Order: sequence, then structure tokens, then C-alpha cells
Amino acid sequence: MDLELKGKTAIVTGGVTGIGRAVTEMLAGEGCYVAACQIDPKEKASAYTDYISDLTGTKCISIQADVSIEADVMAMNREVLDIYGKYDILVNCAATITTAQCVELDLADWERVLSVNLTGSFLTSKAAISHFLEKKICGRIINISSQSAFRGSRSGQVHYNASKAGILGLTRTLAVETAGSGININTVAPGIVNTPTMAERIRKRRKDYERDIPIGYIAEPKDVAYAVVFLASVMGKYITGATLDVSGGIMLM
Repeated sequence: MDLELKGKTAIVTGGVTGIGRAVTEMLAGEGCYVAACQIDPKEKASAYTDYISDLTGTKCISIQADVSIEADVMAMNREVLDIYGKYDILVNCAATITTAQCVELDLADWERVLSVNLTGSFLTSKAAISHFLEKKICGRIINISSQSAFRGSRSGQVHYNASKAGILGLTRTLAVETAGSGININTVAPGIVNTPTMAERIRKRRKDYERDIPIGYIAEPKDVAYAVVFLASVMGKYITGATLDVSGGIMLM
């Protein structure tokens, strides 16, 4: 089936590692041009996006930006428009996390996690919506939340969970504001995913995690990317303000 993604352009924040990397690869594989945004030095990421470009025959680039800083987001937006002329899809995968119980959590850590995970999604979404409205583009925004936004946790991630819950409210409100303009804004809520951030934890507790997942195994980043690409494609054109559960059934428990 033609997903009608060929020739479109996507910005993927956090697009070089973890879930974002899988999204970059899958969108490029469908013929999308992808601007992979990351906070690490551009030279390191450029080798990856050059490889994806050669592999898929698309024009993919890397952009260094801290999505929690409005000036960085605006610069990212300008660079994408200078190179591609427009973009059609925004996927907010950029995220950070630290671990501490509430009574031990420093305010600086709280503010950093909220600023990247939630404020960053707001800033990039604001820029994207402005672009879509100006160019009359029926754009797509897909935000990455988490099953922990619904269930909480005891693993010392109150700031992370709060940021991911905030993304749900952000998505729903922006979806209502833009629905009449042909813009679709949705959320994907993964469960436990085998990313570099989770690798050590999974190594130590794989059996415990697998026991808690009704489907019986830990997701790979591509399992989440499938859901993102679905929402970005023509198949998601009548879906907005929704949260797609990609937790392997964790949210059933």
C-alpha cells in the first residue's frame, strides 16, 4: 500500500538515537526527506544521516539544536526551510531523564526534564503549526509520550512522568485548535523499549519487565516507529487528538 509519504519532508527531534533513529530510518525508507535534530555535535550525526541518504535515496540531514531553547528551535526551522523549502511532518522524540525519588529530586533536574520533554515539544509544535498554517499544509505532528503518563511509577521518575503526562494535554489542546485547518496532531505512548537509555536497566531486569508485559516481550524502537509512520501517513488522516498505546498491553494491567 502506498502510504503517500514519498517526497514529503519530516523533522524528527531526537532523530539519531533510540526511537527517533528508528523513525528517521522508517520515514526515509518510505521516501521522506528527514531532518534529524539532536543535541550532540553535528559532525557525529552527519555520518549517520549521510548513510541513511545513501541507503534510501532520499536527502536526509542532521541539525544540532537544544529543543528547550526557543532560539535553537527557530534556527532549526530556518535551516530546514532553507534546504527543503517546506516540511510536512514533525515527530517529537527528543527527551531526557534522570532518576531520583521526589524528596531527593533537585529543582534543576525537574526543570531540565520538563524543559526538554514538554517545553521542547511545545516550541517545535508552535513553529510547525505556524509553518503549516502559513503554507496551507495539512501537516502532521506526532508526539512521544509514555505509558508512565497514565500509570505513574516507583522508579524515581516523577519529573519524567509529569512531562509525558503534559504531552497528552498539549496534544489534545493543539489538536482541537488546528483540526479545522487540516492539521493532525497525535501522541504515541510506548511502554518499555530497548533503547540505549534503557539498555542497562533491561540487562538487569529483563525477566521482571517481560513478566509485566502482557504481550510477553520488550519492544524494539521499530515497534514504536511503525505507529508513528502510520499516524504520519495517509492512513492517519482522520485521526487527531488521539493517543496510540504501543505498550504491549501494559496499560491493560
